Amino acid sequence: MINLISYIYSFVEPLDYFGSTEDVAVCSIETKKYPMAESKDLIKTPILQTVKRIQVIQENQRLYKNNVQIYDVWLTRGIIIDFGDRQISFEKAVWFSEEIYIQKGYNLIEKFSSADSFVANEWNDEL
Repeated sequence: MINLISYIYSFVEPLDYFGSTEDVAVCSIETKKYPMAESKDLIKTPILQTVKRIQVIQENQRLYKNNVQIYDVWLTRGIIIDFGDRQISFEKAVWFSEEIYIQKGYNLIEKFSSADSFVANEWNDEL
């Protein structure tokens, strides 16, 4: 058994998002503990089980103008860790959110928020 400590982060970074620079929360799993985490009361959760599979859940967003695709963006929505008899998920509900929602159970991909649940009400007509 490997004793591995991992940290799940969701930091905001300025990225190209459909042609303009936007603050996008980037989700990552790292073995490095960043200094900002040193000042936090972290919850340590020993798993003590074999990880069978790790799924990275991606969301594909496309933007069309006059029926021509002008952007194709892939964003990480979350991570599901599968232990065989149960799962734990870490989900970002929308692309700009730093919040991570944690669930445990079975078939957690079905519990992820639908990408259709976040719909932009207004688009820039200049695209």
